[in-house]
Formats: sequence, structure tokens, C-alpha cells
Amino acid sequence: MTRPPATRAPLAHVAPSSNVRHDPAYSASVDPGATQRVCVEALRRISNLHADFAAELGGLAQILEETVAHCGETSLIAPLPEIATPERDLLTSTDLANLLQCHPRTLRRRELLGELPAPIRTGRRKRWLRATVDVWLADREGNLR
Repeated sequence: MTRPPATRAPLAHVAPSSNVRHDPAYSASVDPGATQRVCVEALRRISNLHADFAAELGGLAQILEETVAHCGETSLIAPLPEIATPERDLLTSTDLANLLQCHPRTLRRRELLGELPAPIRTGRRKRWLRATVDVWLADREGNLR
């Protein structure tokens, strides 16, 4: 059985050349500078929006400065890092470094030198029992006297 020759349906988005209309506002073929003018207008609008935004930010900055001056504060104070509380039995390395008031690298170095209590390992993570650290600190305090 032979198939009939395939006929192609006319493409819906392609109009016959006799019906093609050009919109002069958007067609670069009718007005070669139309695209450039549209781009320039868009950039002008963006520039105006940018200026308005900068003015608003300047106003907000002034309000913030006045508020801070009214409070008597000259700088913002960062919150203190949270140190584990007695409710939390396990300390992370960050918690322990904050408790000992040292940098986490110093903590790591002291651990490698064996100067810290042994951590509890859960997988690759290290945790220190708060009670063990408290006993260790009390013992070190007794040795310093």
C-alpha cells in the first residue's frame, strides 16, 4: 500500500506576503531608529527610577541617623554569641570556643595537643558534655591557685 504524498498544512503564524502589515511604532524595517529610540526611552525610565530609589534611601538613612542620635547610641552593638546553657548538655566546638573565650582554631589546636577533655563523636561531629567541661574547668582553676 502506498501512501499519498504528504501535504504540509499552512503555517498559522506566517501570513501570506500580501497581508503582512508593518506597525511603524515597532518595526525596525520601516524605521531603522525605532529600536534604538525604544531602548533609550527604557534606559531613561530606569535612570529615573534609580534616582527616585536613591532619594528614598537617602531619606531613610537620615531617619535612621536621627533615631540613633536620639537614642544616644553611636554604633550598633552586635549580639553576643549564644553559649550553651545548662539545659543543653552537649556543646559544639563553637559553644566551647565561646565558653573558653578563644578562637575556634585555638580550640582545635588545644584539642590536638590533648589539652581539652575528650569529645564525644557522633559521626564526624564532635560534642563535649557540659558537665565534663565544667569539671575540667574547675580542675584547671584549682591548679592555677
